[in-house]
Amino acid sequence: MGFIGLIRVLIFILALWLIYRFIFHRKPKQLQHDATKASDATMVKCEQCEIHVPRDDAISSDGLWFCSADHQLAFEQSKSDE
Repeated sequence: MGFIGLIRVLIFILALWLIYRFIFHRKPKQLQHDATKASDATMVKCEQCEIHVPRDDAISSDGLWFCSADHQLAFEQSKSDE
């Protein structure tokens, strides 16, 4: 076996290792990441339209939650008109 044959064997072993790593080590990380993301998504209800949105995306004002700045303003205007 010459130098070229040794290079071919090393490339073949490297290819097998990459395939193994791609198939068996990639899926658990994705599933673990998705499970963590889903468990952190606390939902809150918009006081104006009563739609539930993730708390990270919602706007908080005086302990109340809103899905957008427009709904916050509309809610505050409707309360001041009363």
